[in-house]
Amino acid sequence: MERPVILIPARWASSRFPGKPLALIDGVPLVVRVCDRASQAFGADVTTVVTDDARIHETVLKAGFQSVLRDYNAATGTDRVAEAVKNIEGDIFINVQGDEPLVCPDDIRRIYDEKLSNPNAVINGYCEITDLEALQSPSTPKVVFDGNSRLLYMSRAVIPAHKSQTASIFSNRHFFRQVCIYAFNREDLELFAETPRASVELSEDIEILRFLMVGKPVLMVQCKPTDFAVDNPEDIFNVERVIRQQVEHKDE
Repeated sequence: MERPVILIPARWASSRFPGKPLALIDGVPLVVRVCDRASQAFGADVTTVVTDDARIHETVLKAGFQSVLRDYNAATGTDRVAEAVKNIEGDIFINVQGDEPLVCPDDIRRIYDEKLSNPNAVINGYCEITDLEALQSPSTPKVVFDGNSRLLYMSRAVIPAHKSQTASIFSNRHFFRQVCIYAFNREDLELFAETPRASVELSEDIEILRFLMVGKPVLMVQCKPTDFAVDNPEDIFNVERVIRQQVEHKDE
């Protein structure tokens, strides 16, 4: 078995939500909720937060998970992961976004399995968009892929575009968003780290585009539908509502 390592980038600085990893979701820090969910895939001993902030580092350790604390001068979460794995043993590195407190452990395992089957490709998740607000939001990266699930492009704009946008935008049409779970091997991350950021990545602010710009295939894996990432403080209410509904359902 190729040894999996789950890595969760978490930084304090954020233009939209400073201190987001320690924001409380029903009394539990966001980063700990992500660790709790992600660790259900392969265990807490291979679930590691990558951070440059001592407050986040200490919170993660107290919660029983691994944490790497370093002064990362990196532009993106994947750049931080690429730096961290230089000192971490493992074969398949699964990058889980630190703002997805409802990440599905089965999706993590599914993306790991896809990487085993396609070692020369980067693996990323997607799900269908069913909400108009999420579709139109620039916080939602939209994806287009071919019949073999190979990523063609990813954008914060609505893609595929249509020349006559109407209120019936979802009629006979399907839109998909990125689910921020990635699977890499060490060679993928070395390639990413040594490749300069191209204008398209800078314009969209979507790091996975760096692989497309150098011709690295990215395969998309369908994941559980989710519209509940924490991008802004107001997103916390929606996440808490879903968590409470899940608890109530279990108690029935």
